[in-house]
Amino acid sequence: MSDKLLVSYATRYGSTKEVAETIAALERVPVAVFALGPTEDKEEDWRETRSQLDKVLAGFPWLTPVAVELFGGKFEPARLTFPYNLIPALKRMPVSDIRDWDAIRAWAAGLGRTL
Repeated sequence: MSDKLLVSYATRYGSTKEVAETIAALERVPVAVFALGPTEDKEEDWRETRSQLDKVLAGFPWLTPVAVELFGGKFEPARLTFPYNLIPALKRMPVSDIRDWDAIRAWAAGLGRTL
């Protein structure tokens, strides 16, 4: 068996986070973090999204990722779920996909050396 462990979680109020942190002991394992961010290629959106990512990561002071990357995101109004599908303005927004697949593949390929 491998001695590697991946623990991922979703939490609304934090109790699952606490259990996942206890199970994972991620402070001893190299971790890389990525996030999908803006759906429009605007400098201000990139800055704001990176700021949000940094703020979330700051909430985990014990976690020191070896790599953190932000990629462009995708928005499809037709795929909105409740309650967002009830907001007319969101439903009228255009489809957008600014994911840079070459950049994503390059970052992923470099993780082997980094980790």
